[in-house]
Amino acid sequence: MTGSRKPSKPQLPWLTPLILVVIAALAALGLMSLRQDRRAAEQDAELLAGALADSFARESAVAVAEAVEHFAGRVDDSRNALLRLAFADTNGPLATNLPLSAATLKTLPRARCFVRDPVRFPPLNIADVPEPPDWILTAPREWLEQLESAERAAREGDFFAAKTQLLAIAQSTVTPLHGVAELQLALLDDEAGDKAMRLRSVAARYADATTASGLSIGDLALLRAVATTLPEKLGELIQEVISRATFHPSLLSERLFSGLDERVQADSAVLANRVSAARTVWELEENARRVLDAWRNDHRGHAGVFWTENEQGRYFIFSQTSSYIETNAVISPTSAVTNVFQGVDFIVTVIPDSVVDATLRRAAADLGARWPRYLSAEFEMAGQRFGVTPWALGTTQRWDRQPLLASRADVLSRARVVGHYPFKLTVWLADPDLLYAKQQQRLLLFGALIVAAAIVALAGAWQLQKNLKSQLRLNEQKSNFVSSVSHELRAPIASVRLLAESLERGKISEPAKQNEYFRFIGQECRRLSSLIENVLDFSRIEQGRKQYEFEPTDVRTLVEQTVKLMEPYAAERGVNLEIRTSNIQHPTSNIELSVDGRAIQQALVNLIDNAIKHSPKDATVTVQLSSVAAVCDRRPESKESRRSQTAATIELSVSDHGPGIPASEQEKIFERFYRLGSELRRETQGVGIGLSIVKHIVEAHGGRVRVESEVGKGSRFTIELPMNKQEQTERTEEKA
Repeated sequence: MTGSRKPSKPQLPWLTPLILVVIAALAALGLMSLRQDRRAAEQDAELLAGALADSFARESAVAVAEAVEHFAGRVDDSRNALLRLAFADTNGPLATNLPLSAATLKTLPRARCFVRDPVRFPPLNIADVPEPPDWILTAPREWLEQLESAERAAREGDFFAAKTQLLAIAQSTVTPLHGVAELQLALLDDEAGDKAMRLRSVAARYADATTASGLSIGDLALLRAVATTLPEKLGELIQEVISRATFHPSLLSERLFSGLDERVQADSAVLANRVSAARTVWELEENARRVLDAWRNDHRGHAGVFWTENEQGRYFIFSQTSSYIETNAVISPTSAVTNVFQGVDFIVTVIPDSVVDATLRRAAADLGARWPRYLSAEFEMAGQRFGVTPWALGTTQRWDRQPLLASRADVLSRARVVGHYPFKLTVWLADPDLLYAKQQQRLLLFGALIVAAAIVALAGAWQLQKNLKSQLRLNEQKSNFVSSVSHELRAPIASVRLLAESLERGKISEPAKQNEYFRFIGQECRRLSSLIENVLDFSRIEQGRKQYEFEPTDVRTLVEQTVKLMEPYAAERGVNLEIRTSNIQHPTSNIELSVDGRAIQQALVNLIDNAIKHSPKDATVTVQLSSVAAVCDRRPESKESRRSQTAATIELSVSDHGPGIPASEQEKIFERFYRLGSELRRETQGVGIGLSIVKHIVEAHGGRVRVESEVGKGSRFTIELPMNKQEQTERTEEKA
């Protein structure tokens, strides 16, 4: 024995997960593509930074080297012009046409300097307080006592005794004592001209000797000579002061120029200019001496490029070596060379760092058009960094905390400057947001597209699942519909067949009984006709071919005819039909509406049929015809205001005392094929299309159908039809 197998429902459980997997894969691929787009932007930035770093490194190597040489040449040319002026040399450019002004030169060091081997020739430290010289300890005591006696005699005015003792000291073998004695004798000379000449002679012969207090004999002699030299001899004295201050600097060098300046200001403007030029040259030397002292102390006199600063400013020091060999023996093929000294001298160029900064700014400005704003650059030399970002020149912002994109190490152009002077150029990512701006826009755009596509796809998957469920439900409802139609057709056909066969065989001979059979056959045929008409109308509605013929129709007459038509069926079910016209002005008055009478009658028949089916025996089904007046106001009429008002309507209602409809089902009962209860138990009679046809007919007339029901208290279905033809048309258009 084989049992019946319930057919499985056609479902696609794998379809939605498959769609979700595809969506997730596409979204992941999109995000990976956007991430690769970001990496591509970074690689492009690195390539561009490398190309710009190479280009700028080459340009800055040449530009800085040229600037160093050019500035050093201008300082040297200015110094040489000032020297010619100081020495009254007219064979050259006048000092009035200096490459650099005198005021500027006073703040600068000499640009090019020759530094003797710092190991063998340590520099003098003129900043220390003078100390007694060593010859004080080695000189004979009697000579020192005689010198003290001569100085005491001079102070007391005994110049003859002083000179006698000094002349005796001058015969000693101690050179510094000779110088001190010569200085004292010159100071005791009465003639100003002779006195000045003797002092200048002492300064020349004892340039390096010092007094017992440690002061230079040459400086003291020149200092007194400045005060006693005749005006016509001051020009010659200027040269000696310059030479003395340059090659034998001391604490008294400043005093020499100050005293000389005081003398010439009152005597000659020409000499004043010469002294001013000489003093400027001396200040160049002094500034250079301070810088070179710092270089010796900090960098031990090494070659290369260095940076230092003092109260005068900040400077780059470019130093290169020059080897030398000295010997005190005659070199010949037959004798060995002895006492050979090998050392290293330095050629030093001192340049203010502002020169390098200005040069780099000009070079960076030339790159402005090629330099994107998300990149920054930095030039580093001797530990000093210069921001050379074209769009951020003059700022002090540090970029070294940003990602490094490119770095290039190079040296200043050897074709422009002698020596090995390294520098480094680095390029940073200054503004990541600006670099990724376009990529971020693409990210947002494509991200939005991906999200939108995912949402649409998810919505499509959800809608597909929903439609699938709806289709399955609809298929089930159609199956139930076919079953219901078959059942609804089978019962009356079987009854008609049975009655017809009975009449055909002559089993019913009584005329009254035959008439009853004929009446019953006609009633069942009408039921079949109504059912078939509903099915045909439903088919037309589904296919969009349902048409209505509107014409003036007496609604009261239509209702009465419909009730009379349904009375036999109601009587068969033991249900009473009642018609009411509660607020109609006169029982015989006509109410004409432009409607499709057959369609309205069909809708009313469906409602009455449902009411009869669900009403218990001896119950009453009430069909009521009423009118609802329009609510008017005095506002200007418009389409919107008319719709907001309550228009005049005709209401056709059918009330029963059946089991009622739950509130949750009151919207669903107007759906096609929907029936309360289970199909197997057939709790609800009918095929499930009657109310959907009613709704379509009423809405096609610009009206609406509503239900009022409570479980256990019956139901009331109301058809509202607008009395105004224009309102009816507008409502019909809105429904469409």
